[in-house]
Amino acid sequence: MRNFLIICCLLAGSSLFASIPVPIESANELGFLKYLSATFNDVGEKELIAALLCIIIGYTGAHWFYLGNATKGRKRLFTFLGALGLYIGGYIALLLGAASGALALIYAGYATLIGGAVLIFINWILTIFDLIEILT
Repeated sequence: MRNFLIICCLLAGSSLFASIPVPIESANELGFLKYLSATFNDVGEKELIAALLCIIIGYTGAHWFYLGNATKGRKRLFTFLGALGLYIGGYIALLLGAASGALALIYAGYATLIGGAVLIFINWILTIFDLIEILT
């Protein structure tokens, strides 16, 4: 499990810095892999599973439910469901406005769609903060 999470972090890091070629030998010389291994050795198995849940389906708050913090899990789940409802509702309003030719409905659809997208983005940022909180 730890090796899988280390590989995921390495892949994410290499995609972020793909323009800077760093051979794996120099990463070992810098002690990066040793530091990363030591960091994840301090984290318990329950936290590793919660971190994987956070990475895969963190926007639903599943990691907080797994860790036993149902209040934070509910908040994250309701934030996601509300944002998803706004996004889908805006899309439907946009389609109905386009079909009927109602300009006001088209504008309302765009506004709702953008509001839902912004909330989904905010939920994604909060999920990244959750991952940092779980691993520290």
